[in-house]
Amino acid sequence: MAASAARGSFGAVFYVGSTSGTFMSTTTAQMLAVGELLTVTAPVFTANTIDITNQNTADLFKESLSGVRDPGSLSITANYISSTTMHQKTIPDYFYNGLKMPWAIQVSGTSSMNCWGGFGYITSYTVTSPPDGAVTFAASIKVTGKPAGPLSGTSLIFA
Repeated sequence: MAASAARGSFGAVFYVGSTSGTFMSTTTAQMLAVGELLTVTAPVFTANTIDITNQNTADLFKESLSGVRDPGSLSITANYISSTTMHQKTIPDYFYNGLKMPWAIQVSGTSSMNCWGGFGYITSYTVTSPPDGAVTFAASIKVTGKPAGPLSGTSLIFA
C-alpha cells in the first residue's frame, strides 16, 4: 500500500498586497504575510444553473446548463498584534476605504503548486477580546473575478 501524500495544514500563510491592484509577477506589488495567522478558510466556488427544461425534455427529468461562476468568500483569523502595520493599518484600511485587495494563500509543504491568489473586498472585520484568551481579529473577503491557482509560489511576488 502506498504512503499517503497528504500534507498537514500547519504552516499555511495568508498574504495581502501592499497596494491595491495587480499582484502577479508582471508587477512590482509586494505580497506581505499576515503575522500570527490562526486560520484561513479558502473560498467555496459555486456555479449558478440555468434551467432549460422544456416540453420535449426526456423522461421528466429537468435539464440545466452551467451558469455564471461565483468565486465565493474567504476568511482569516489571526492574533491581533497592534505593533504591526498589517494588523493595525493595512487590513483595516482596505475595509474602511472599500479598496480591491490582492490576496494569496500558500499552504504548507514542499509542492511547487501550493498557492492560490486573487482579488477581493473585505466585507467584515472584527476584533475580539475574550476575558480568558488572546485578542484576535477576523476578516471576511469577498473574492472578485477569477482566482488563480494552484500556482507555484514563484509565480507571485512575496516580500
